[in-house]
Amino acid sequence: MKNKTVDAPLAITNEQGVTWSSIIIVILILIIAGGVFWYFTRGGENQTVNDTVVIENGSSSDEELGVIKFSFTNLAPLSSGHYEVWLELDSDEKKSLGSFQINENRELMDLGGNTIKGNSFKTPDLGERTIEKVFVSVEPNDDSDEASSAIVVLSGNMSQNIANLSFNAVRLGNASGKYVLATPTNDPLETETSGAWFFIPGAVTERPSLVIPELTSGWKYEGWVFHQGEFLSTGRFSKARGSDDFSSYSDDASSAPSFPGEDFLKNPPHGFGFDFPINLADGNSMVLITIEPDIDGADPTGNSPFMIQPFISKISKDAKDHELFDLTKDLSRFPTGLVEIL
Repeated sequence: MKNKTVDAPLAITNEQGVTWSSIIIVILILIIAGGVFWYFTRGGENQTVNDTVVIENGSSSDEELGVIKFSFTNLAPLSSGHYEVWLELDSDEKKSLGSFQINENRELMDLGGNTIKGNSFKTPDLGERTIEKVFVSVEPNDDSDEASSAIVVLSGNMSQNIANLSFNAVRLGNASGKYVLATPTNDPLETETSGAWFFIPGAVTERPSLVIPELTSGWKYEGWVFHQGEFLSTGRFSKARGSDDFSSYSDDASSAPSFPGEDFLKNPPHGFGFDFPINLADGNSMVLITIEPDIDGADPTGNSPFMIQPFISKISKDAKDHELFDLTKDLSRFPTGLVEIL
């Protein structure tokens, strides 16, 4: 018997000779392509398809909003109260960036005592608004409102993402002053170098010895003497003429002239290591005038001299009473700051 040749089975074909397997593959490809198209046009309409970056404050932007970096010179640590940074926008809105303290190394710290990395704050999402001004306020420890206090220690206009900050509560370019050693609240022949006053003695009446501008809201002038390592206040005042708000060290306050100043004759502070009366002409004492924060008559930064000290002078050894001495004006140690949007 002849060997029977068995042909290989033929693939199933359609009338045009196309294999059914090819048709099935094409159909699968079309199904997959259709599913992808539906996902991105309908099913994925709540998905973000660009490269939006989500920043930590929960808002989003096509690129990171960046940070605002601060550097300060002569901005002193506060023994009470704290600083707060503000942006003033073109819409007149004031927006807080946050509160901070500053340590002895000039590093910014949050109110929990943690270092603020890079002395920088995150830039908030301002929408179409622009930053016109940056300022730093002093706030009390018990600050509970969302508004800035009137105590603006530094401020400056923003230009090309940079702002130079300075103390702008008053212009002291034409300011000047003199002082006199005297004790007008006791016997005029006793302990005359135990008091410091800001008036010009006269045969008939005294005249103001200070040429000072009016301060903006939130600030007061304060006189001081520095004696044996301690600061003693002569009182706070707003004008060169008129009594200040303190007379506890004077003898008979009713006999005091209507000018800022104080006699140091009674009620010395506890723990100072010396008694009253004092001799301010010992060659080691000083007299100064500061500009102090003020909220309704109280200083949120405590009872020590504030960093804004426009007038200071050393009292000469054996200085004569009732003689005028110049106050030296020094504005070079006022705080300043630089703000950069990075």
